[in-house]
Amino acid sequence: MFKEIHIQNFRGIKDLKINDFKQVNLFVGANNSGKTSVLEALYISLNPNNADLLTVTNLQRGFYNSRIEKGTESIVVEKLFSDGFKYLFYKLLYKKQIEIETKFNISGKELTQNLFINSIIESNSNPLSGMSSTGASTQEKLSGLTQEFHIKEPGKKKKIYTSKSLYESKINAPQGSPDDSFQQLINGSLISSKPPNISSIESLVSQVIDNVQKNEVLEIIKNLDLSINSFDLTEGGIVKFNLGLGQLMPIGSLGDGVARAFFIACHAAGEKAVQNGILLIDEIENGLHYSSQDKLWKWLFKVAKEKNIQIFATTHSEDCEKSFIKASKEFVDSLEKKSTTNSKNKTRKEDLDPSRLYRLEKKLDHTFRVEPYDYKSLDVSINDLGVETR
Repeated sequence: MFKEIHIQNFRGIKDLKINDFKQVNLFVGANNSGKTSVLEALYISLNPNNADLLTVTNLQRGFYNSRIEKGTESIVVEKLFSDGFKYLFYKLLYKKQIEIETKFNISGKELTQNLFINSIIESNSNPLSGMSSTGASTQEKLSGLTQEFHIKEPGKKKKIYTSKSLYESKINAPQGSPDDSFQQLINGSLISSKPPNISSIESLVSQVIDNVQKNEVLEIIKNLDLSINSFDLTEGGIVKFNLGLGQLMPIGSLGDGVARAFFIACHAAGEKAVQNGILLIDEIENGLHYSSQDKLWKWLFKVAKEKNIQIFATTHSEDCEKSFIKASKEFVDSLEKKSTTNSKNKTRKEDLDPSRLYRLEKKLDHTFRVEPYDYKSLDVSINDLGVETR
């Protein structure tokens, strides 16, 4: 599990440090306060050996359009990817190093990982770009990224690895070059704020069925839509649902909210990469009616404990925030009841709390204020003091 993160010169973040992560974490704050960037920093820290994860985050943000898939001229695609690389750097200052430090616990070992991302810059001849010191006309081009990362375990020598992501004009895409000596330590997935791709859902459903997790997914989906009796992957790899209509219905007939909840549930319950790993969900409330959010959070707290998943999510919604608090309180109460039954010594609720909410606020000088809340202090802030935590 991640314990803390320190981000420098990444996206809109000049310098941000967040401590004391729990099993279920929610980030709130105004637009452009860095919530999604924190998720992305955690995501690329899952496997710093895969520089292509940076391109994945750009794709999820919509920085590359559909022209790439239709065989755009390589010079245009190259410009798109080059610009995409620049967007990763604070204020587009791509000559300045991105640094992401994470501390995490693996099998009882406390590890520190330092990731350093730098630009690979080339100079091309261009008659419009002026003259270099040697008399030749040159123009700088950001052609890729290099990632060096260090992993330190207390009492042991620091291990150093390097990977790269270079633009390859022959295939119109960046190509990764990992360090073969590195073995990934943490698994996980990032769910974008955008509606899920149907093919992505179908791939996940095949894992759910293979892992015999259908009942767990149905548990939450039926709570959101009582008409759903079952689902299956039909011939041709299409996900269809039994709604009691005498005919199986495609997932598109359920609406965006249920489809998104289904997508999240498949990740949490069935995806091998998430179990004993990390699940990152951007704008978790998207498409969901406020009445559904209580049920989704309650289910996520339960599955996080059962499958040892650490969850990080973002939201703009006060309803989602209140659902998070409610689910946390109910979960702590249930743990307290069990601990009281099984032990003579009563455990403090604070020690049982698996959740933390972080309010991110970007100041005018581009520094950040991070306000952490446990379920108890957050409940007091919202209900008794009227404090705005979003």
